[in-house]
Amino acid sequence: MALDRDNLPEAVAALERQTRVEPEDPAALVFAQAVALVAADLGIMGTPGRAEAAKRETLRMLAVREQHLDQRLAAQDHGDAPREAMEWERAHAAGLSAFIQLWQVFDAQDPRTVQEAEAEISHEIQRLEQIPNSEAFQVGLKSARGARRRYLGDPVGAYADLSGVMAVTPDMRFLTFAKAQLARVLFTAGLWKEAMDVAVAATDSALLRREDATALVAYLTWALIPISRGRSADVAPMIEEISAVRKDAGVLVSSALEHLYAWTAVVDSDHARAVRHLLRLRDEAGGWMNVEIDAVLLLVRAAYYAGLSSMIPSVQRVVQAGDCPVAPQFEGSVVDYMEGFQAWGRHDPTEAMRRFARVDEWLEAQPPMHLTQQTSDAGGFRLFRAFTYLDMGALVIAYPQELKRNRVTVIEGLEWSIALFTRVGSPGLLQLALEQLSALRPRLDRHAPLKRVPPVQGPSPAMTPAGIIPTLKPETLRESVANDHTGPLDGLSGRERQVAVLIADGWTNKEIAEELGVSVRTIDFHVRNALTKFDVSSRDEIRHRLRHGTAGG
Repeated sequence: MALDRDNLPEAVAALERQTRVEPEDPAALVFAQAVALVAADLGIMGTPGRAEAAKRETLRMLAVREQHLDQRLAAQDHGDAPREAMEWERAHAAGLSAFIQLWQVFDAQDPRTVQEAEAEISHEIQRLEQIPNSEAFQVGLKSARGARRRYLGDPVGAYADLSGVMAVTPDMRFLTFAKAQLARVLFTAGLWKEAMDVAVAATDSALLRREDATALVAYLTWALIPISRGRSADVAPMIEEISAVRKDAGVLVSSALEHLYAWTAVVDSDHARAVRHLLRLRDEAGGWMNVEIDAVLLLVRAAYYAGLSSMIPSVQRVVQAGDCPVAPQFEGSVVDYMEGFQAWGRHDPTEAMRRFARVDEWLEAQPPMHLTQQTSDAGGFRLFRAFTYLDMGALVIAYPQELKRNRVTVIEGLEWSIALFTRVGSPGLLQLALEQLSALRPRLDRHAPLKRVPPVQGPSPAMTPAGIIPTLKPETLRESVANDHTGPLDGLSGRERQVAVLIADGWTNKEIAEELGVSVRTIDFHVRNALTKFDVSSRDEIRHRLRHGTAGG
């Protein structure tokens, strides 16, 4: 009854008073379901360790009951009950047992056992797959595993596990939470329309019950998208209302609020504010082990641009020690990203770019998250890839001579980011990428005068020496990039684009051949093709076309 009233403390107190029922009790499965729901609610609220006796005794009771049912089914001993009813009862006993064990595994609070925990959950899912009528419990376990995979930085695995939750009627809080987690996976993948649809479904399901912590998290997840699209005012009243009850709502809501505040600061390029909220998120969550790796990467990035790069080595030690769990396949790129900023802080731009380029290479190799994505599109990491290109762009702006060989690749990466930010509809992030692109494009003519204005990314001294950003209106910037896509570089192959940009920068064919590791004859071929496609007859004309953003003729 306490659960029906959404009164979790009262439900926990009731279970701590009555810790067990006997296997033959007609209400045994009802009691077990209450224990499972309480275990899930305590888990997602971040308050493990409660009602432990009830969980242990319920697992013991369910094991006895499931064994008894197995024996009767094997012996065709149905009694007065239809076989289907006994199979249903067996499926529920097995499913509830697996669900309670799942939250006991998560309650262990040991970051070094994450992989073992996932293996245990996977084993239970495989066991349930052999039991008829256990499909709903399989979805529950997969959703829990998917939420964990999202935290670790495995969006493909998370999406595969969480997507099934959309086909289940949400009759418990955990499924609302799972939908919010699925929306976050889609958000990070740059699939904001789908993310919005899933977040709306989560809020709709929450409205069927009283508003609780999972409902508030669903609202905050939904709010990420209008904030990212420059419509913070639309959701400000709701956020203020949730903030007013954060103390009573618990860890889950407090952590979600801090993440939302941090993301708002990221969109606004207020890096110091982002650092403050991300550190508060860590504190609210109870330590690094409960912080998703996406937030850790945002913290590293914001810390560098806020002039707080001294904290990056300690964060890296936390990750490498296993105190902040990360998916094994992602850990190398996480470390490379951190090492890139540290090299930048040591004024070693070549090493910093090498590290960032390794991250981009790994991201490019990630599989599509679902069928609507293409290969080489960074899978579920598209926002992270776009931020990595912004970092590479800022680095080239800071060290133009040392990194001139990387400029073509970075320009192409910024164009990719612009396309993503345009598609998702984020004007703040779009303008950031446009400003960087416009800072790099004038340098195609090394004789062109350069205008020195404030740096693109923030107050970090390491990037100010060459913070050369033309002061242009957003509309002018958008037109410039649109012309860049449909004008001077339109129709050229990837290699021809590289050659054309280097020609415009004053390089000789021999220099270009040495830079790209090909023969001079190959470069001659690409130059002839570029001249033909530009409909011009000289290298100076190519420089003029790219410098002024005009197409041929």
